[in-house]
Amino acid sequence: MANIPLKGSERAAVQGAQPLGPADPTERLEVTILVRRRARQDLATRVSAIASGRAPGPFLSRDEFAKRHGADPADFAAVRAFAAAHGLAVEQEDVARRTVVLSGTVSAFNCGKCPMPAAATAAARVPFCCPPIWLISSRPS
Repeated sequence: MANIPLKGSERAAVQGAQPLGPADPTERLEVTILVRRRARQDLATRVSAIASGRAPGPFLSRDEFAKRHGADPADFAAVRAFAAAHGLAVEQEDVARRTVVLSGTVSAFNCGKCPMPAAATAAARVPFCCPPIWLISSRPS
């Protein structure tokens, strides 16, 4: 399975954050993944109609909203396949919210396919599965 960075998923560290060292590989953690929305343009059109005071069409129940604009089952299947390939457990899936919660050890999340950059500056960025998870402190030293 290819390891492809997701555009826009990068996160910057809190100003002054310093790497403390690698996280304990046996520590357990959970990660919530937000997958793509189905029919994104249709939802944007509906929201635009509501914002401009026009009738957006019939009221959508939560179930109907999830069917039209929730997660694509193919995206959930891809996350499940990723989890299985990396020894992670799928704890929860929510189509309407478009979320999948994975759990596992730090070791399982650290797939080892991306090296830690030289000055450990990437400790501030922890894209999914890459680079290794480090403990970060934002307290002044």
